[in-house]
Amino acid sequence: MRKLVLGVSTCGILMSASMAGAATPFVDIAQSYAKQQIQDLYQRGIISGKGQGVYDPTAPITREEFVTMLGRTLGLKPLPSVVPAFTDVPATRWSYPWVQAGNALDIISGTSNTTFAPDDAITREQAAKLLVKAMESNITAGTTAEASVQVPFSDARLTSDWAKPYVYDADRFGLMHGDGGNFRPNAPITREETAVVLSRILEKGVPVSAQPTFEPPIQLGWQFGETDAAFQQKVEASGTINTVSPRWFFLQENYLVKDYGNTAMVDWAHQRGQKIWPLVGNHFNQVLTHLYISQPDKRTKLIQDVLDMATQYDVDGLNIDFEGLVASDRADFTAFIQELSTAAHAKDMQISVDLPPNFKSDFTSAYDYATLAKSADYLVLMGYDEHWNTSPTAGSVSSLPWLKKGIDSFLAAMPASQVIVGVPLYTRDWTVSGGRPLAQELTLPMQSTNLAGATSTWDASVGQYVATYSKSGVAHTIWVEDSRSLALKYSAALDRRVAGMAYWRIGGETSDIWTSLQNVSSYKKETSPTS
Repeated sequence: MRKLVLGVSTCGILMSASMAGAATPFVDIAQSYAKQQIQDLYQRGIISGKGQGVYDPTAPITREEFVTMLGRTLGLKPLPSVVPAFTDVPATRWSYPWVQAGNALDIISGTSNTTFAPDDAITREQAAKLLVKAMESNITAGTTAEASVQVPFSDARLTSDWAKPYVYDADRFGLMHGDGGNFRPNAPITREETAVVLSRILEKGVPVSAQPTFEPPIQLGWQFGETDAAFQQKVEASGTINTVSPRWFFLQENYLVKDYGNTAMVDWAHQRGQKIWPLVGNHFNQVLTHLYISQPDKRTKLIQDVLDMATQYDVDGLNIDFEGLVASDRADFTAFIQELSTAAHAKDMQISVDLPPNFKSDFTSAYDYATLAKSADYLVLMGYDEHWNTSPTAGSVSSLPWLKKGIDSFLAAMPASQVIVGVPLYTRDWTVSGGRPLAQELTLPMQSTNLAGATSTWDASVGQYVATYSKSGVAHTIWVEDSRSLALKYSAALDRRVAGMAYWRIGGETSDIWTSLQNVSSYKKETSPTS
């Protein structure tokens, strides 16, 4: 485990930079046992006082103050996400982005499913839970799950059953200790005690947003429905995308490939150190695709035409998106990818292939995943459309269990170093008409508009908020994709150490999505597959 230098946000309730440089910022900490820790954390911009040089070391600290300081200690960025996690921490409250950031990473929880009690003093057992959850992935020996664990303090009987594993772990991993043999679980943790426990986290080493310990080497953004200028602006604003896939080459009649490419996009990408993998598509045309790939001479011509265009534009690779194929095309599609990959590699180009989850259905029978992986550089999981516009039942575009199952279906056929996980930057608004579900596809900004006035409830079984509202007497349901649901999907992919992520589509996002994913990357402790 590497110990890193902390990167600190300047948002929230920090004091001025000039005050941060003061050797002794507070007039009331001279006699505090935590004097050194208070000064150090103040210098780092993690803690602040109460004004007029007062820190008030023996006073209790509120729940929102504690999670804010903890978030800064972990190097998180404040997250002004769209859907509030708690009814008593609205978007207008100063601590909102810090509560949302911790909640999206599943570090913090409320006093109930819907409330956080931000003004309440945080108790020592509540603080122990937050500290252990914050450092869980840094605890190589594993955390304790048993509520029957024997807490090693004289006042163990006062510890809530839910808190016993956290108090036990906080002590044994050196995050938080008792006093005189007692832990005082229900006593408020003081501001000086907080300084001590946050300093212990820094001593153990934490990842920071400026120096993430794990980042998939590929962050692919697809272009669809956006002008080049709008697409480029949103890629730059993401601070995340390093590989772009404009929709350039498409099959058409007469065995010709339609070319929508332009050198300006290539120049723009390369000037910024980004890779460019134009999409090669079939517009879901099953018959036309069969004609191209089933005849060896036509297949050879298709490969030559596409590579000639790719060479002309000096691209770095190609993203193959042939959808709607049938089982009888399986061998021919496999041969196409093998021959294309061989020819592309000779020109120093990489090949990625977009595929649905390998659930061994009629829908996937045209794809020999394991054999395709032996030729192509990457297979891209299309981790969306679990429920689609014409689905017989309403549901999520990409529930967390379904996505995990999809990733694992790829990993059963190929190494993680070849897997790119695609996630949706869209959702669907469902209604029922004549007993049949109807869906309207929404970008995330469109979703935000529809959520105004909706009731949103977190459903842990799908890893999403489920929002309901009524309009003109019609009931609507949205399985929400937002910074919290996408953070869970991203985390699941990182846990499996995949080669990259892909986003359908750039322009469908709200800006907080990228902050949330960057927080996940900075928080995760795994080693990159390329390191």
